[in-house]
Amino acid sequence: MAPRFILATWLFVTFVFLCSAQSVCKPPPEEKCACNQVVNVGTDDGLKSELDRLKTVVEQLSQKTANWSEARVSTLEEQLAQEQTIRAEMEVTINRIQETLDAHLQDTTTQQGELAEKLKTDLCTATPKLGELFHVQSPAGEYKYDLDEARQACAEQNASLASYHQLLAAWQDGLEKCACGWLSDGTRQYPMQTDRGQGCGGRAGIITCEHNSSNAWCYRGLSVCD
Repeated sequence: MAPRFILATWLFVTFVFLCSAQSVCKPPPEEKCACNQVVNVGTDDGLKSELDRLKTVVEQLSQKTANWSEARVSTLEEQLAQEQTIRAEMEVTINRIQETLDAHLQDTTTQQGELAEKLKTDLCTATPKLGELFHVQSPAGEYKYDLDEARQACAEQNASLASYHQLLAAWQDGLEKCACGWLSDGTRQYPMQTDRGQGCGGRAGIITCEHNSSNAWCYRGLSVCD
């Protein structure tokens, strides 16, 4: 009995499918087709209506997507514009700072140059004692130079004959030497800090010599003054 039931069920389903898809049910005029109610389910109008509804949904989604995309692009463009504005303002600020630093550096360099020149002037002119004062004796013995020979001896030492003021400054700094030497003014002098008897002038101070020949007092200034 079971096989018959299955066969009857299969035949009924096949009959309903054929009636709905191809409208093959042709009942006598006086009878109603049992498949009329099924045909209405799969009609073209129903499919068209469903298709129209889906189109409407798709169009709505497309419109929403387009609106979202436009809004997003607009937002990104605004952010980009703001970033460009901020970057431009930062560049202007950086350029101003750089210009200020350059100007400050230029002023500082100028001031340093002026200060260095002033120090050089002070060292080389206002304070003649700065440098090296030294005593030179002839290889031939003591008191063998005339004035010209004394100048030449100092020149060989990359120096020049010292002035009276340079010898005086060295004496004020404590220099003492009981030995005559030519100075640039043509005199012969030597510095003494104490009284060491008549052989060394008999007193403290700058002592003048009576000899016609002498050694040499040479002075070598600071290299910065060259």
